[in-house]
Amino acid sequence: MLLERLAADSESFTLNRNLTLFLLRCECVMRASEAATVLRSSIREANSPANAPCTVFNYSTKGAAARNIATDSNYCACICALRGGKPICPACHLLRLKTTVDALPLAASHDCVFTDSAGRSLSRDRVRTIITSLMRDADLPAVMTAHSLRHAVNQALQLGGVDESHVALRAGWSTAASNATQRSNYTYHRFVKPVFAKV
Repeated sequence: MLLERLAADSESFTLNRNLTLFLLRCECVMRASEAATVLRSSIREANSPANAPCTVFNYSTKGAAARNIATDSNYCACICALRGGKPICPACHLLRLKTTVDALPLAASHDCVFTDSAGRSLSRDRVRTIITSLMRDADLPAVMTAHSLRHAVNQALQLGGVDESHVALRAGWSTAASNATQRSNYTYHRFVKPVFAKV
């Protein structure tokens, strides 16, 4: 499986970065290039309203731009206790990547968490092509693109029993039942009850 292959080499900066990128995209139902905008300084440990451990962060989204605000917020749930020690926790991987990138020589000039091994920030296009390359490595059909991952995660979550309103909130989608004022002013980190990484 792709996740186990990526997680197997804990010494490789590139493999760990790519695994973190993949896990983050899946957990947060992110658009293909949004991960490139995650602000490293905003990444921190927190607890959800249900007192579950998680990692929160801010990033640029289409929704934030439409509301004329600088960033949106989201989170990764910590699933270490649920996975029997397997190293595929999106929350912990994001925290580890932040710590690693903070120490890279060229990272001091920007606030991005997805970088090359010297600390140069990755462009939106590069983040997108990393996901596409991972999909090719997993022998997925060429018709599957970086954006297709968002569709696949949405479908998998719904098939796993997650209510579509929870998926819409995490992905930043509007629904007939959603309220723009509530989303803009009172929804923080997009917390929902289901643990997407577990599903």
